[in-house]
Amino acid sequence: MRVVSESDAMQSLPSLLKEVKTQAVVISDGKEELGALVSMEDYELVRRANVKSFLKLCDRMGEEIATKAAEQGVPLEEVQRYLLSDED
Repeated sequence: MRVVSESDAMQSLPSLLKEVKTQAVVISDGKEELGALVSMEDYELVRRANVKSFLKLCDRMGEEIATKAAEQGVPLEEVQRYLLSDED
C-alpha cells in the first residue's frame, strides 16, 4: 500500500489507476487518510463479502497463526506487530 498526497493524486491519476492493479493507493491530505484507490477485483471482494463468514475465517486463521507461532517459539506480540505493520 502506498500513500500519496491529495495534490499528487490529482496530478497523477492515470498512473495511479495503473498502479492499483497491483496495490492499493491511499490518498491523504496530510492530516488524515481520505480514501483509497483499489482494483475492481479487490472492490468486488469487499462488496460481496459475507461479514460473518469473513470474521469466522479470521478467527480460524488467527488461531492457526498463534499455534504455529507458539510451535516455533515466536511471541504472539511479535506476530501481531508484523501483521499490523504497513511493511510488505
